[in-house]
Amino acid sequence: MVVFFPAGQHRNTSRRVVEFPAYYNGRHIDCAVSWDALAERYGAKKDHELACFIENRPEIEARVERCVLAGQFELNGTILINY
Repeated sequence: MVVFFPAGQHRNTSRRVVEFPAYYNGRHIDCAVSWDALAERYGAKKDHELACFIENRPEIEARVERCVLAGQFELNGTILINY
C-alpha cells in the first residue's frame, strides 16, 4: 500500500511548520515539515517557506512515506520532518 498525498498545504506560524495531509490505508495522517528543516535542507528564506515546500514537495513526501511505512510517528500519531 502506498501513501497518498492530496493537494493542499499551509503555513502554521505558531508551530513554525508547513502542514500537509497524507492518507495511508484509509487513515488520515497530519504531516508537517519544520521551517528550520526547510531552511537548512533547501535554503528556504524567511516568509518563503511555503514556496520552498511546494518546490521540494516530491522529496519531502518521499521522506514522509518512508516514515509512515517504518512506523516512525510522533507520539500523537503525526509525522514531523526535522531532517
